[in-house]
Amino acid sequence: MEVTNTYFKSLTEIDSGLGTKIKNRDSDEQIPFQRLENMLLEGKINPNTTHSKLKDRLCASYLTEGYPGSYRPEGILFQTNQKPSYCSAVDLMALTNSDTFTSSDYEGDFIEDSQELVFDSVKKMLGDYRNFAEANKRLDELRTSAGLSPVGKSFEYNECCFEEPVDMEPIGLVGTSKNIIKNATKYDLPIYPTTQAYVNCSISDSETNNFLLSDFLRKSSVGALYRVGASFTLDALAIGMATGDFQSFFEDLDPSKLLRVAAYVVGINFVDYKFDVTNKLDKFTKSMYKK
Repeated sequence: MEVTNTYFKSLTEIDSGLGTKIKNRDSDEQIPFQRLENMLLEGKINPNTTHSKLKDRLCASYLTEGYPGSYRPEGILFQTNQKPSYCSAVDLMALTNSDTFTSSDYEGDFIEDSQELVFDSVKKMLGDYRNFAEANKRLDELRTSAGLSPVGKSFEYNECCFEEPVDMEPIGLVGTSKNIIKNATKYDLPIYPTTQAYVNCSISDSETNNFLLSDFLRKSSVGALYRVGASFTLDALAIGMATGDFQSFFEDLDPSKLLRVAAYVVGINFVDYKFDVTNKLDKFTKSMYKK
């Protein structure tokens, strides 16, 4: 079930901040690679995960109700028009004969039939394995068939792999550290304590926004008639008090004009509802004040 259309890239501590690391193939050490600040400033995340049998890749998880977890507790939420090169319904390293299920097992061989859990698109992955429980059950079956021990824990996340730098739009940060708070404040991004909290919030928003169009039109029309009618009345009272002539307002009142203006208000409300105009203008105004 696709509910968020959002990826999450988990980050680790580097240089008193957060970012990604990459394996130094000469020293076999993980070294600092890209800082969170650079990702936000450039709008780009670079591939940093290596494996002897794969092209360097950026590993991110696609958040849904069925896959609400994360590899690490803190990181960046983003959206992108780029498609993953491939996707795994479990942590990709769990499909190798490695012991740690991390990229530290640089030479791990992929087990037989591991491709059952690897897909060329998110849609196909979610079509075959709607949630992490289904994917983990099949993972343990494949590992047992290969003569390996079951993983012994659940991967509550999937792994989407991008082989090229990803141009992205950050939509939030996950975590509670000072670095998360500092960057969220600087770039005006919402903070979520966990990826599960983000998924819950997205589902709630989706349910709230998916009411029937007829409900919207009815409520908006009633509200528009009330506001326009009240505005006309207050305007008449103000003029009447100033001129002493209250009767002319009621004689000149044109019901068709009231309905026409109310229809305009309903249309404006609908545009605001569909394109979030008010919030976007408010955000733009706040950014202008910061300058």
